[in-house]
Amino acid sequence: MKKLLKFYALISKAVRKFQMKTRHYRLLVFSLRRTLKRQRLGKCKIRKEFKDCIFVPGNFSLNRLFLNKIDLSSGKILKNTYSGGGHGHSVVISAEAQKGWLIPENGYFITEFELDTLKPVGVIKPDKDVMGGHGSCSQNGRKLYFVDRGLNDSTLESSLIIFDTDTRKVLRKVDNIGIFAHDVQITSDERLAIVASYGQIFFFVGQAKNARFSRKNLMVRKPSFAVIDIESGKILQKHIFDSNFALSHAVVDSTGKAAYVQGTLTEIMNGKKEKEIGCIIKKRGIALTQEEKHRGTIFLNGVQFKINLENFTVQKLKQPLFYRTQSLAFSEKLNEIYESHAISRKITVIDANSYVLKRVIDCAHAGVSDPRGLALTHDSKFLVITNRWKNIYFFDIEKGQIAEDMTFASYNWLNSHISICPSSID
Repeated sequence: MKKLLKFYALISKAVRKFQMKTRHYRLLVFSLRRTLKRQRLGKCKIRKEFKDCIFVPGNFSLNRLFLNKIDLSSGKILKNTYSGGGHGHSVVISAEAQKGWLIPENGYFITEFELDTLKPVGVIKPDKDVMGGHGSCSQNGRKLYFVDRGLNDSTLESSLIIFDTDTRKVLRKVDNIGIFAHDVQITSDERLAIVASYGQIFFFVGQAKNARFSRKNLMVRKPSFAVIDIESGKILQKHIFDSNFALSHAVVDSTGKAAYVQGTLTEIMNGKKEKEIGCIIKKRGIALTQEEKHRGTIFLNGVQFKINLENFTVQKLKQPLFYRTQSLAFSEKLNEIYESHAISRKITVIDANSYVLKRVIDCAHAGVSDPRGLALTHDSKFLVITNRWKNIYFFDIEKGQIAEDMTFASYNWLNSHISICPSSID
């Protein structure tokens, strides 16, 4: 009888696995059919309204990155591949200088490329070989700002690097800006730099033997943001939160008077009992994703803060956000902040003036699966969204619906972020 029950349990488990796989394939087929149907109906003509170029990085493998340039006005798609380690995370663009920089996360160096051809023209390799994933550049493209995570140091503190792209030399290095820094943004007058730091070391498969991924380091919880005076290199404000969340991205408004940083509450799975993890998952109501299993971290509710750059006061968004904040975008025209939530499949819209949650876009209902990267077209009419897999969506903000989606057969964006610049660069 016991053998029969055991056999029945194995059969039931196999059936459940098969049902999950077939459901995934049905959703994929439905998505492809919907895309093809829209193309047959001529809905792709909406592309003529766009006057932008989209740059989306990604990965073929751990040491092979790719970059796509999609010219929406002509429909041309250009692709190139690069080496560099880590994963292709974001692209920094200077339309004036006709330059771009592909910045990996946990990669070895930054690749500089020509905007029109995507041809690599050089690499930037910092001292410690661990890129944070994001950066900014001056309007003329002569200065590049990025974070070096500096994981070889016992302090685990990162550094801000200001790099001269003409002489290819480091102009300034600002140390102790935060643990496991991820993003740096600068004000429009290039006076201040704002750095968002995770404050904790994420566990990655294959790197557990490294000393910096010891249990002691994994339990560090010091999320922070730093405001830095670019000219002097002085840290004007470093705010360290005593909480179990990780700060990830930042945006600065057009006036340079306020910045917004996002984060996600986290629970580290390493050393935790299965029962405790199960309680967290049950409370969240959503099963663990493959990424969470890979990182060893459970992502919970999102958090967001507004920083007054004149007196450095910090205001927390009162309304609770959804699970796993992913990207931030700021509309100067509408004065709104857009934030994607990958696991919950939502995009929240926050009014920058009153700093309250204005509305929620249900991505699952709108036809967007797993929203990740966010960017706005230059007319602020469309929100461009990438998911984890192979799609780019164009969301009409005024109408509140998907205007178009593009499916790419062999790409995986992972956690990639979108960059946009005018098509006139060609």
